[in-house]
Formats: sequence, C-alpha cells, structure tokens
Amino acid sequence: SLAIGFFFLVLLAFILFLGFRALFTLGAFSNPSSVGILKIFFTCLPFVLTFFLIIFISALLQFIVEDFVLIIMFKESKTIMPSIRAACSLINANKLATFKYLCMKIALSLCASMIYALAYLLVFFALFFAIIVIAIIGYFLYRLLPQYLHLAYRVIALLIGIPVLVFLGYCVSCLYLPFAVFFRTLSVKFIGKLDSRYNLFLYDGGNQ
Repeated sequence: SLAIGFFFLVLLAFILFLGFRALFTLGAFSNPSSVGILKIFFTCLPFVLTFFLIIFISALLQFIVEDFVLIIMFKESKTIMPSIRAACSLINANKLATFKYLCMKIALSLCASMIYALAYLLVFFALFFAIIVIAIIGYFLYRLLPQYLHLAYRVIALLIGIPVLVFLGYCVSCLYLPFAVFFRTLSVKFIGKLDSRYNLFLYDGGNQ
C-alpha cells in the first residue's frame, strides 16, 4: 500500500510539473492577458483530465484491494498476486453486482462524509468553546495566586492540560470509527454473498 501510494503521489506530482511547465512555456504566468483564457484552458485540459484519471485509477485499485484482495488474502492465506487474480476472477464473474455495489458505496461514502463533517464541526466548536472558557477561568486563577505559586501553577496546568488535549484529540479522531466499521462490515458481507467461501462471519480459523 505504501509503495503504490508513493508511486501515485510521484505520478501526480509529475503531471502537475508538466502542466506548470507547459503554462510557463506558453507565457501564462508572465503575460496571461496576451495568451488568452481559452488557450490557457485548452493547455491545462489534458493535464487536468490525466490528473483526475490517475486519481480514479488509484481509487479503483484501493477499492479492489480493500474490499476484495485483503479478504481473500486473509481467508485463503494467500500472498498479494494470487489474491489479486482471485479477486479479478470474482469481479469478472459478478460485473453487474460489483458495479451496483461500487455505486452504492460511493453514495453511502458521500452521505457518511457529510454526517462526519457535521459531527466533527459540532464537536470541534463545542470543545473549542469549552477550552476557551476553561482557559479564561485558569487565567483569572493564575492572576489571583501569589507570585511564588505561578511556576508551580504553570507546571501543573501543563501536566494536566497536555494529556487532556491529547485524549480529546483521540476522541475526536474516533468519531469516524462507526463509519469505518460499517464500511468494513459491508464489504465483508458483499464478498460473502458473491462467494460463500469468503464470508468471514462464518470464519472459524481456517476450517470453513
């Protein structure tokens, strides 16, 4: 996954480099008014289309690996290449069902992203408001304390505040956990319906 991810990042960076170089050669940065918006648009178009095509291929590969290959690797105790071949055979035998599942997953992912973003914003602003209130109260307590207690107060505040902030950050990051579990379960159920051999809910350590 790291190797493939790095490869696609390098590829995207290379496409961006070629696009900017083409615009620079065209003179879009030095004198854009003389070049014209249409010429700039048509110069950028192939690079933009290639950029999104690479993203689409990357997302499709990630979909196949996460929803098919990993499950096959786990259930059959196979390495990556035999599992990819088995996944491709399974998808090829169930093209329409896989396409419907992919469309449904995209729609559900969009809904989940919007719900997660809303929940994240609500929690973020609630925590931000609470932290501001606590900081104001802490500041006034600090001002009321004698001078010789200020250093001890700052040390205690740091010792308590840093772990609390780290814990709150962890809690916020866990907001997506229900969605992650849902999509992981959904993929296992789907591949189990295509082929009962890969139904991990019936998994008993390799005897199924």
